[in-house]
Amino acid sequence: MTPIKVKGKNGSRKRPYQSPDPEYARKKQQQRQLTSASGDTPNTTTTTTTTSSKGQRTRKGPASIEQLPPEIIERIFLASENLAFPRSSLLIGRMLSARTFLLGLAVAAFGPTWDVWFGCTRAQVASYAGWGRDMCRFGGSRVFQSKVLACRWMNWEMMLDAQKIWFRRHGGGGRHFEREVGVLVAQGVMARADEIGECFEEDWADWKEGCEALLYAERADGRHDRGAMKLLVQQCLRYQSPYLDLHCMAKIPDYLIAGPFNWDRAKLLFWLIRGGATMNADQTWELARRGFSTVMLLQDRKLILVMLRLFGSLPRFFDRWPDHVLKVYMFLGLGYLKHLLLRTPRSVLINIAKLH
Repeated sequence: MTPIKVKGKNGSRKRPYQSPDPEYARKKQQQRQLTSASGDTPNTTTTTTTTSSKGQRTRKGPASIEQLPPEIIERIFLASENLAFPRSSLLIGRMLSARTFLLGLAVAAFGPTWDVWFGCTRAQVASYAGWGRDMCRFGGSRVFQSKVLACRWMNWEMMLDAQKIWFRRHGGGGRHFEREVGVLVAQGVMARADEIGECFEEDWADWKEGCEALLYAERADGRHDRGAMKLLVQQCLRYQSPYLDLHCMAKIPDYLIAGPFNWDRAKLLFWLIRGGATMNADQTWELARRGFSTVMLLQDRKLILVMLRLFGSLPRFFDRWPDHVLKVYMFLGLGYLKHLLLRTPRSVLINIAKLH
């Protein structure tokens, strides 16, 4: 039988001592003399290690771009708008993963839009038919903003912190920021960056209150389910995004439409809808249907109502649905809402959600 050599087993075999080859030593000496005579300096960026089993193996040193200061690398990254750049090197990826840099990335992506429209409401800038889809009026790059929104580290807290940083740099005391209902500050002037977060939290609280009101909506004839459904439809049709916080053609990430969902993702989707986001042409109705079905399987009843209202208020969410599919899902949604409000056992809700 042929013996099989296993590395590290039974120790390494002892070999007799071999004297160094004089011819090899003479050639190396001549090579060093020629190098020193020509004035060439050996390359210090590479080191060579020799092993008895694998021969010579060359290990390269850091690339030229990796030796640049982090501030220069950050500027190169922001100028390129290529989010695959950090994956080119472990060292570069580590340098560009700090939260402070990610906030700067969000400011670089959305700052040009805020330069134009921050503090302005849609009612103030509406001027002609189709102005909301006129890309010439919006600052910033829709592609760059879409890529930043698709990053997994992006959430509503990052967006608000980035907006605060931009406001401290460029906002000043003359910027105004109105709420959806009424004015946040006297004379509509925002003096502090913290008021950005306060304004968002108040709008979010109003949104949740409207969803919780569905739990207590009743018609005159006592039909609780139909009264809630009618109120939900009225809320969705009445809501108009008040602000212009992102490019009109920026793409909402697919995971915010198809799921899975939680409260953090719901707040990020609310920030996007509140800022004027819509579904893109390449996002199909099948994606929206998948998200609708995912919402039906959630455990949190309040989150279900919030997501249903978000979907109903999102422009173009139901636009491309086939008529027969839309009718079936609206019928299922009415039945599901009825069982949801009457607090039917969970097994019944799951069976309703799977009927598609």
